[in-house]
Amino acid sequence: MKNNRRKIKKQSGVSMLESLIALMMMCLIFFGSLQLFQWALAKLFCNYSAFYAGKAYSLGYSVRTINKAARIAAIPISGPDDDDLLKLDKKTLETRLRTYMASGNAGVKFPYWDAVGNDPDLEVGHPVDGSGFVEVSLRNAPYFSDGLKRFLNIGGRAVHPKGRLKVISHSDGWAE
Repeated sequence: MKNNRRKIKKQSGVSMLESLIALMMMCLIFFGSLQLFQWALAKLFCNYSAFYAGKAYSLGYSVRTINKAARIAAIPISGPDDDDLLKLDKKTLETRLRTYMASGNAGVKFPYWDAVGNDPDLEVGHPVDGSGFVEVSLRNAPYFSDGLKRFLNIGGRAVHPKGRLKVISHSDGWAE
């Protein structure tokens, strides 16, 4: 009778350990996939932003306007909304964004737009150098934690979401 009780106690400890290991693996998979989905969403918005920058370029707008178009399209990945801009009603938000596109700041500012040092930075590459590509990338974004970078062995490389689009300027000969 005593031997049976010892056997049961040892088995219950083993099953608890197995359950703990399985739970840890499930958490690792869940939180790892959550970070990968955030990165994929940032890449999607970089592609969307590159499309709008390319559209502005092909219509002949200035480099400043191309930057603004890319930034407006990338608002969801531009960092925390310190001014509660996105909590405004639709009409007020539309007015402020139109004012930003037309004249300047208009209270539209996100932390990733003008970053300093190692802060996250939304970078817009222009095709004015003759390359024919618009590239929008989000550098130094906090998507991968240091532990996950070490685990995936990507610590030394720069891993950041970016979108790239080949464009042709149709604005050069439109008046001919």
